[in-house]
Amino acid sequence: MLGACVLGLLPAPARAETAFRTLDSRHALLLGLGFYMALNERSAGGFKLFGSYNYAFDRHWALDVQLNVGLAQEGCVKSPDKGFVCTGFGRGQSVDGVLGVIFKWSLPRSPRAQLHVRGGALVGGRFVLDQSGLALGGRVAAGARYYLAPSFALGGEVGTNMGATIFSTAPDVAFFATVDLLVGLEWRL
Repeated sequence: MLGACVLGLLPAPARAETAFRTLDSRHALLLGLGFYMALNERSAGGFKLFGSYNYAFDRHWALDVQLNVGLAQEGCVKSPDKGFVCTGFGRGQSVDGVLGVIFKWSLPRSPRAQLHVRGGALVGGRFVLDQSGLALGGRVAAGARYYLAPSFALGGEVGTNMGATIFSTAPDVAFFATVDLLVGLEWRL
């Protein structure tokens, strides 16, 4: 009995710290595949390849540089005699560059899970049939990722793009609005 009391007074052996931490790196790449759909008749939709580079200022804020390529999109163009003519699925492309910021934070009870919001200015090109144009606008998005390893995560995001397209082949300005959904991988370098 006395031995059990003495053992009870001794400190417990130290446990190894098992808290998960992401890799402390200023650089991250995100590659994803998704789709986007039109919110109005002057917008396009289809499959999209997403690419993003983040340069972290601290644990929460980072510079966000994106290059997004839309493939096999549906597009509607203005015809002088017919009004809007929709080209159908798979007849156009888009290329968008976005420069902005991303704000990230981890969940207190699950350090492997991370939420984020991002926003930035969008400059891009729209190429539908014989119409081509310059797109100017913005992109905002929110999403989540789950780290499988300190430098590797799976994630998803929903976002919206809005702005104006200035067509060069016909003097016309068209408002565009889309919603996109992506699933991707993040790699911290």
